[in-house]
Amino acid sequence: MTLSTQAMAQLSNNLVYSAIAVYAIAMLAYAAEAAGRTATTTGPSETRGTGKWFRLGAVGTSLTVLAFALNSGGVLARGLAAQRAPWGNMYEFAIVGAVAAGGAYLALLYLRPVRDVGVWIVAIVLLALGLAVTVLYTPVDALVPVLNSYWLVIHVAAAITAGGVFSVGAVATGLFLLKSRSEKRAARSGNPPGRRYAASLPASSTWEQVAHTAHMFAFPIWTFAVIAGAIWAENSWGR
Repeated sequence: MTLSTQAMAQLSNNLVYSAIAVYAIAMLAYAAEAAGRTATTTGPSETRGTGKWFRLGAVGTSLTVLAFALNSGGVLARGLAAQRAPWGNMYEFAIVGAVAAGGAYLALLYLRPVRDVGVWIVAIVLLALGLAVTVLYTPVDALVPVLNSYWLVIHVAAAITAGGVFSVGAVATGLFLLKSRSEKRAARSGNPPGRRYAASLPASSTWEQVAHTAHMFAFPIWTFAVIAGAIWAENSWGR
């Protein structure tokens, strides 16, 4: 490993650790917003937060953007250090997967201002990065010959992209079930939902649309990833 390679590898590690720290603060900000937000059943287009709690959520989003940039920089530095696509082992797969999940969440925020998924997506990203640096870490090295294939690059890139979008869809599905149950309970009792987490979420129809869109987008990409994986295996090992 040359000096420049060592420097880039160390830069990658530093950026990933920095991303973990910033993501952790972002998660706390999102959690504080969720805890202090006024309960409402209105949709995301209406004002659903006031005062410091709402501002904390905005801070959480800003920190998430910063952490996403740091994580992306760590992936880029890792690729430059390895002189290849940075998803040749489970450590690299995890840190790139974290980028995909964070990017999918930020793309969702651009399309629909549903910050409620933020605390859960950031928690998933933190878990992936935490496992990457504590359990899965692998020093920069060249790929073994069987992995040195452009079909592997295509296969893993598609799988990571689909996985990031699927994570958003999974969280949205969970929130749909939670909100749907809350709405049914309120309809049966005839009482207002009160100050509960589920009551503060947008309507269940919103989460149904988000989950449906995410899965409709990700499923064809995942299908292509499976096909590309089979082609890579055939080219690498034959029958």
